[in-house]
Amino acid sequence: MTEGRGAPEGVSALIGRAVLTVPGVAFLRPGLSGLLRASASGVGRRAVARTSGAAPGVRVERGAAGQVVSVEIEVVVHRSYRAVDVTRAVREAVREAVRESSGPTPGTSPTPTPVTVRVSVTVTGIV
Repeated sequence: MTEGRGAPEGVSALIGRAVLTVPGVAFLRPGLSGLLRASASGVGRRAVARTSGAAPGVRVERGAAGQVVSVEIEVVVHRSYRAVDVTRAVREAVREAVRESSGPTPGTSPTPTPVTVRVSVTVTGIV
């Protein structure tokens, strides 16, 4: 199950906000597949992002139990930063955002549950 296509604002928007706070990230940008999905729907990518609640450049896949199992991030990096350092920081920001979003539910133990998620970061440009 993929969040972002018609899904209410959720973990993808939270992840998008977390990624944008990472030093060196200029902005989130969908790659070719995201642009093709937006053009195939007949709507510009900004309108798609606003109506779906998903951040552009963020793709979240969930497992059978609804837990986040994979996150793909597409970013544009500022020229004055090393891309490898930015991608490492983005990966950690995504893991922290997923950890926060999967916190304990009311009435359960506050002990954090280990979260295993595959995070893929692609630099789609440098400005």
